[in-house]
Amino acid sequence: MNKPYFSIIIPTFNSAETLTKLLKSILLSTFKNFEIIVIDDSSNDKTTEIIRKYPVRYEKLKKRSGPSVARNAGAKLAKGDILFFLDADALIFKNTISEMVRGFKNNPKVHACAGRVSWKEPANPNLFTRWKALRDFAYWSVERENKYITTVGGMISAYKKKAFWDAGGFDSKFQDTNNEDFEFAYRFSKKYEVFFNPNLKVMHHYGDFWGTTKKYFRRAYHWSELFAKNKAFYNEGATPKESIIGFLALISLVSFVLGFYNIVFLWVGIGLFLLRLFLSRKFIILAFKEDGFWFMIYSILVGFWMHLIIYAGAFCWVATRPVIWIKSSKTI
Repeated sequence: MNKPYFSIIIPTFNSAETLTKLLKSILLSTFKNFEIIVIDDSSNDKTTEIIRKYPVRYEKLKKRSGPSVARNAGAKLAKGDILFFLDADALIFKNTISEMVRGFKNNPKVHACAGRVSWKEPANPNLFTRWKALRDFAYWSVERENKYITTVGGMISAYKKKAFWDAGGFDSKFQDTNNEDFEFAYRFSKKYEVFFNPNLKVMHHYGDFWGTTKKYFRRAYHWSELFAKNKAFYNEGATPKESIIGFLALISLVSFVLGFYNIVFLWVGIGLFLLRLFLSRKFIILAFKEDGFWFMIYSILVGFWMHLIIYAGAFCWVATRPVIWIKSSKTI
């Protein structure tokens, strides 16, 4: 077999159903010169049985180690000079791979390419996943202004292998925190530019409401550590503006509660809530145009809740700092 132009690396854990759909979508691609590497993070479902039906290189880790270790393991096996990472719960289009290849071939100076969630639709449609897909779409397509980025989701990203290892690969200490890709992208972007290609698209299987709530809390907890370490926001998604919108959710809620004791706080809360709506107007207008008035109201309420969860995670991280400092002091 000739050397593949690039290597597709898919970390997976108990994702047999969505992994099957992903592999089928990959094999329908118009571009064919690639290899597929699946790194099984010690699944206990039918992944091993299913994988035999597809032309892939497969390795199962001996113990659950997290997506960082799985991605690095795939990168070590890769024969291609470009590492193309996909999440097992994503789906690609026929031209997705061609777009990735075009991004590298058209600009030899590009060392990484990142894509986005596709046109507003989730791979598993329901009311909540529709909101989540539209929210992600807005982040990457409606609200962003940058051609080069510092935030890269693991669901679809590609790196030149030499640059990937030069930047140190994924940090293995991130085990199932959903932040290893963001941490690496920030570190990578210190040395190399990450090009955002809006035509490099995937669909995504999203979790349910409560699963996403837990995920946001956990992610915010560990994001806080990254923010403290890097002393910088991102230029998409977790931006200063988005942090302000989230903070307005928190202080407006506090004001509403205090409004039971003094009506002045109630009016303050209403004012802060309206300011939040104004700053979020692009997404709110998008939600209204897509699915009407009641979906817009649903989107406002869900967004309010998720921002409260994000700040709860951040405050928990702050609250644990003294405890960690005391434990560290005792071991010295």
